Amino acid sequence: MLASEMADRAPGSDLVVNRLADVLFIQCIRAHFGSRSDACKRGVLHAIFDPQIGVALKSMHEKMESPWTVESLAAASGMSRSAFALKFKELVGETPLEYLTNWRMHKATAFLRKGDKKLFEVAKAVGYDSDAAFSKAFKRVFGVAPREYERNARVQVPLQRGMSSAGHLLASTARYARVKARTRSGTLGH
Repeated sequence: MLASEMADRAPGSDLVVNRLADVLFIQCIRAHFGSRSDACKRGVLHAIFDPQIGVALKSMHEKMESPWTVESLAAASGMSRSAFALKFKELVGETPLEYLTNWRMHKATAFLRKGDKKLFEVAKAVGYDSDAAFSKAFKRVFGVAPREYERNARVQVPLQRGMSSAGHLLASTARYARVKARTRSGTLGH
């Protein structure tokens, strides 16, 4: 049907193609979860649908600036601290605080690439009380200071319109790795 709609540009085809693509995507997700592989029983996508861990993930994503602890996330999930930490690690593949740090740093890179906030504002937006604490965490995760990342991101070509957020993440990660390699080799700007 999708191929037919794309070939036959009848009135409303764009709408039908979009809806069919949505259905195809949902069917792919269902098939993925329906497989019996161990890989399908782990990961954020699977964990989002867990009634307890999903609450914690939603909380972290919606309020990443909150001073989350394992205890407060466990309470939000209606679980004990130790049971929560164990189940989160089993489902997601990393500890709650590792996940939270990585999520915050991912969001911070978007703020830094945009370049319209001061470092302290970026730190606050992603849950850090000081730019020093944020800078230390950022450097631990990415191997470079936030300002260096921001300078390198400005050198890059803006992302293409229409690219998915996953595509943006992959493209920006690849570009950042190339810039980081050039910076270390001393060829940036030459």
